[in-house]
Amino acid sequence: MERIWLYLIISVLCINFTLSQSDSTKFVKNPTIIGVNVDYGFILKHTSSLREIGNAYPSAISIDWSQLLLTQNAWEFCNCFPRIGIDLALWNLDNQDVLGNGILIMSYVEPYFRTQKKLIFFLEWV
Repeated sequence: MERIWLYLIISVLCINFTLSQSDSTKFVKNPTIIGVNVDYGFILKHTSSLREIGNAYPSAISIDWSQLLLTQNAWEFCNCFPRIGIDLALWNLDNQDVLGNGILIMSYVEPYFRTQKKLIFFLEWV
């Protein structure tokens, strides 16, 4: 139980931070976003053959680099401002003998909607 609280606290502390512009007259064409994420999960035992790994709670730490494309061409293409990025994650699958560890390198595209509002909606697919 202590492990769950530890991951929860780390997750809250490692929320993606972006720095807002101090001068409202300046415009950043394609802002760069750098983030650190902590993930924690569990494995669903949907069949009896997964009994060995049923008590595993995988966790990961990842580093994310992305850019928000604020161009007219991007807006005309998808009626949104897409965010493109690269993510590097190191996974501890919590059962070394059966599952081992994992390294994930992925690229992604996220369309951002309602970017002029305080609440922003986005979809992420990998």
